[in-house]
Amino acid sequence: MEKSGGIVDTGVYSTSLLPVDLWKCFDPSIEQWFNSGMLQMFNFNRDEAGYVFRRLLKEIGVCERSELPSSGEDESLEKTLLVGITCWAIAYNHGVDYNKWTLPSHDEDDQEKWAACALHFSTKLRSTLEASGQSATHVWMVCILIETMAVRAGLGSVDTDLKQCNENYAQALRTAYHDVRLQAVNADVAAIFAEALMQLRPWKLWEKLDDGQVRQCGRVYTCTQRHLYSLSCC
Repeated sequence: MEKSGGIVDTGVYSTSLLPVDLWKCFDPSIEQWFNSGMLQMFNFNRDEAGYVFRRLLKEIGVCERSELPSSGEDESLEKTLLVGITCWAIAYNHGVDYNKWTLPSHDEDDQEKWAACALHFSTKLRSTLEASGQSATHVWMVCILIETMAVRAGLGSVDTDLKQCNENYAQALRTAYHDVRLQAVNADVAAIFAEALMQLRPWKLWEKLDDGQVRQCGRVYTCTQRHLYSLSCC
């Protein structure tokens, strides 16, 4: 469903998932569209985020999902990277979140289809890097995120139990979070990982101790505190 919104004021936020130089290859509004979608996503305004990311695809010349598998065949690395991460974002917004514990059949369907589209571009990106011998951190990061989304969507898995998919997804993101290629502080990856951990305990982020006291769920707390501290030192 089309929404009436669009680019929002993103303040000082700029995604850390993509290299700054990438935006030089596109119209200046493209960066604004992507950052707007990410902020809406992080604010749990998932319908609006989905609209923004779909609009972004139109802005860079991809009008229909059916056009996606062939759109990357002769495209630049930059466009392939942007289309791939945008497909990932749309799949992400069709999935479960902290306020949506179950997945309607149409969302499950769309999550799987968009995750499959993103995986197509991840494969192309990996092939390009391996053929060129390059080691581009942001490209690897996008590929890793896309591949974790394939886990959440249950692609290639016979186990479609939502709880199990969430656990598999959190484990895949944990591996990505600690990947040596992604050692630099990355607030977006930390936020995505923290949400995956939160999804394992929806609305149960406090642990009750034997003495009756409560404390925050350690894994979520550690992940968020580490990156909030790192960002405050920048």
